[in-house]
Amino acid sequence: MSKYSKFLSIIVPVFNEQATVASLLTLVEDYLPPNSEIIVVNDGSKDATQTILHSFARPPFRLFNLPTNRGKGFALRYGFRQSRGQIFLIQDADLEYHPRFYRRLLKPITLGKSEVVFGSRLSRLPLNLTTLGTIPLPAHFIANKILSLLTSLLYHTQVTDMETCYKVFTRPVYQSLQLTKNGFDIEVELTAKILLSGFPILEVPITTTPRDYHQGKKITWVDGLFAVAALFYYRFFNPHRQPV
Repeated sequence: MSKYSKFLSIIVPVFNEQATVASLLTLVEDYLPPNSEIIVVNDGSKDATQTILHSFARPPFRLFNLPTNRGKGFALRYGFRQSRGQIFLIQDADLEYHPRFYRRLLKPITLGKSEVVFGSRLSRLPLNLTTLGTIPLPAHFIANKILSLLTSLLYHTQVTDMETCYKVFTRPVYQSLQLTKNGFDIEVELTAKILLSGFPILEVPITTTPRDYHQGKKITWVDGLFAVAALFYYRFFNPHRQPV
């Protein structure tokens, strides 16, 4: 039997998510396709997350505990290395992104229409005063719109939600990327290197339930500045970049 015998590897990085991780993993299992695995990387959580994860120490779950917090990017890269699937899907450990969208995200890949699919929260949300008045965390909405527009301009493509958690891609795509980032800037690295490697991104619309900082949201405006810098770096200064 091949080492890579699974259809899908869902990678779940977890850091201090005791309030949501059990409910999230239960949902992931409910929507898991046959012959797939759920790789959970506990990134040095200081709360009760590790204790909660003990109840999921069974197939299709594969649990990995990192001794110290290294960042989302490090946890994802660790999970990718442990995976056995032919397709990777990233799932955050909170309840912002619902697994009911798995079928929609996977369909273009299983039909051979694309090797990369992003779940876009923003493709049907124009940036205007009406929109800003009806969504939580409008500053994050504006920042994501700006980052996605900058990505589209720099990489000569159309991306509406560069920062989305739901990034799905095949093993050959992953193997071409040579990922290195440890923090939230893994989102930029993934997007930039996918585009620079010549893989078009197919976006499908999704909806989410955003949480605020009181509920455990971790990404800040500083991460946004790092994202802008990383977009320019990969486009113009990355020694392994390809022409766009």
